[in-house]
Amino acid sequence: RQHLLELPDIRRLLPERGAFDHKGDHGHALLLAGARGRVGAAVLATRACLRSGAGLVTSAVPGHALPILQATAPEAMCLPDGSPDHLTHLPGLGPFTAIGMGPGAGTHEDTGRLLKLLIQEAAVPLVLDADALNLLAENPTWLGFLPKDTILTPHPGEFDRLAGRSDSGQERLDKAREFAVRHGVVLVLKG
Repeated sequence: RQHLLELPDIRRLLPERGAFDHKGDHGHALLLAGARGRVGAAVLATRACLRSGAGLVTSAVPGHALPILQATAPEAMCLPDGSPDHLTHLPGLGPFTAIGMGPGAGTHEDTGRLLKLLIQEAAVPLVLDADALNLLAENPTWLGFLPKDTILTPHPGEFDRLAGRSDSGQERLDKAREFAVRHGVVLVLKG
């Protein structure tokens, strides 16, 4: 199936919060993002995650990004990676109800190993964007191991790297539909 989502559609999908709800009632998201020189992507993705309705957000970032993220998104919890420059370590996944990876994460080989491990171990909804998609494009066999209904959010260039270049918007949509079915993913094609 193929859908065009607009703002009124999205508003209907978001549950209303009760007057006495606690932040723990609305899930705990883990975000893996922000290699050196790309901390802004981690900040924007963390803020978006907070605004989307997650009750708790933990952002795992390279060590250098920690003070920036804490200053710009103080309501998020932060997990500094052992590396100052890129993501290398997958934290314990037990407390999380959703996981996102990719914004500004870079494509370092250590980050690629982290993504492969995440794909193998994730037992909750998984959202892959940006550099996580670029790493998948570099390692296409990993597509076969994605948990069912993983959400991929490529822009047209990222999708072309995953599925091959398209000559028209219609061809890209046709490829997107076939790609989603073949890999058992939810594909949110941006642009």
